Amino acid sequence: TVVSTQSTESSGINAEYGDFNQSTINMKIYLALCLVATAFAAEDALRGILRSPKDTLQLYGEYKAQENLQFRASEDRMRFRLFRANAELVAASNEEEEGSAVFDLNFFSAMTEDEKQQYLCLNVTGHDANPMYLASPGFKAPEKVIWTNSGQV
Repeated sequence: TVVSTQSTESSGINAEYGDFNQSTINMKIYLALCLVATAFAAEDALRGILRSPKDTLQLYGEYKAQENLQFRASEDRMRFRLFRANAELVAASNEEEEGSAVFDLNFFSAMTEDEKQQYLCLNVTGHDANPMYLASPGFKAPEKVIWTNSGQV
């Protein structure tokens, strides 16, 4: 009888530890799944779209509609390649963990480098030259001023 009591007690302990081990395994699996889900959630949404040619083409169509762009078929293929390359750049920039900047597609996303340059240079069209201001009549500016001596600095 004593042996059977010990056997029953050890079975109870094993059952208890078995449940504990199974719970530990379940918890580890749950944590691993959470980590994987977090990694996928952290992935840039644009990257997911770019993995599917159909979704990328749909995004390009939405971009053209938003920007009111219309191209002939031959030019549209070239613009799509530019758009996709810029979308890849945006997705890669968003995946970098340095800094907190968030990048997005914009007006420049389907432009050639020459077209972009037209927007990146200084444009003074329509800007009047600044008027020349002369010293007030009767005022003579000193040739030399030491500001520290006059208490100004």
